[in-house]
Amino acid sequence: MVETGRNQSSGMKAARILTIVFAFLFAVAAIVSLVMLRDLRRSSAEIERLKAEQVKLMEDYKEALEENHKLLTQSLAERYFDALIVLRNRIEQGYVPTDEERLKALDRATFIVENMKALDLAKEEAELRLKFIVVLKNLLEKKPEKGAPPSGGK
Repeated sequence: MVETGRNQSSGMKAARILTIVFAFLFAVAAIVSLVMLRDLRRSSAEIERLKAEQVKLMEDYKEALEENHKLLTQSLAERYFDALIVLRNRIEQGYVPTDEERLKALDRATFIVENMKALDLAKEEAELRLKFIVVLKNLLEKKPEKGAPPSGGK
């Protein structure tokens, strides 16, 4: 009987130890879960902050691209307009442009007209440029006279 009591006593001790171990493991698991939940919430908040920051950067980038496009369009339109002025001066001095030069000039004039808003010109300046383009188009659409050289003559 004494031995049976010892077996029950050691069985009780083992059950207590197991209960303590499981309680400890449960407490550790609960603490680890709470720490992970806190970190997850922090990470989620950081992700949302970074997403908002990325959206802002993309909007800034889009604005910069649009401004760059506008500046490039303005620069190209100005270069095209200068080329049209040079061509008109040459025509007035007797130059007869080739068909390729005519087409290129007409394309450039069309580009300028299509992008007039991007040029940010005063109303009077815009009207003058449009009148100039109309006059130049009329000059370019005229067929060269029979006595004039076919291309590049003065």
